[in-house]
Amino acid sequence: MNRRFEEPGHQHGMHDVFSFIRGDKTILYRIILNSNDTDTSLIQEKLLSRINEKMNRLNSLRPLPADAVNKLHEEMRLLHTYHSNAIEGNTLTLPETKLVLEEAGKYRIKNIRITGAVKTPPDWSKVFTLMDELIEKVDQYKRHPVEVAALFHHGFVKIHPFIDGNGRVARLLTNLYLIAKGYPPIVLKIENRGKYYMSLRAADAGNLSLFVNFIAKAVNDNLISKNLLKIHHILKNT
Repeated sequence: MNRRFEEPGHQHGMHDVFSFIRGDKTILYRIILNSNDTDTSLIQEKLLSRINEKMNRLNSLRPLPADAVNKLHEEMRLLHTYHSNAIEGNTLTLPETKLVLEEAGKYRIKNIRITGAVKTPPDWSKVFTLMDELIEKVDQYKRHPVEVAALFHHGFVKIHPFIDGNGRVARLLTNLYLIAKGYPPIVLKIENRGKYYMSLRAADAGNLSLFVNFIAKAVNDNLISKNLLKIHHILKNT
């Protein structure tokens, strides 16, 4: 997760993770550039209002000094690495996970089953087409960026294009999308592992709202007052 979040709208390096999917360095750029910020129909109104209010406060502090950004980036990188791997139940570091995906990050060529999942991932022969359809769908969304990030996350996990590492890539893609839209990256904490999988299963069954609001709450939690106070503190000492 090597993107900074001080400059919304910049997409440098976005392909670092997304290229694992198809090797196409332009796809996520196009998705980000074409996804317009419009009203959402799935995020709870009060929650969305809190997110927008906190984002306005964060934006009022921009541009952040490089030192402040570096400190916040390092903290978020460590938190993301720990919690994302812990959710999967393994001890790989983020660089190790990336290396594994670089070596084996090709679309699966066999069918798989996921323990506890409501639905079985689609037949391997449909993965390429379904991924193209997902990319086009996200490209055409006219929704709030937090909602798009959540729908992108779920759509990717539902297809399960790889044999392994799908959850970690989905969480990285979610953060890459949010960062590109000017939001700080989120951390899906191990304490919320049960809620994470429960809301994903609900989305598989057709209840997308539960998962969208789970991601929206994570965005809101990352914008809590203490993080804004931390930014103020860093600014005073730079």
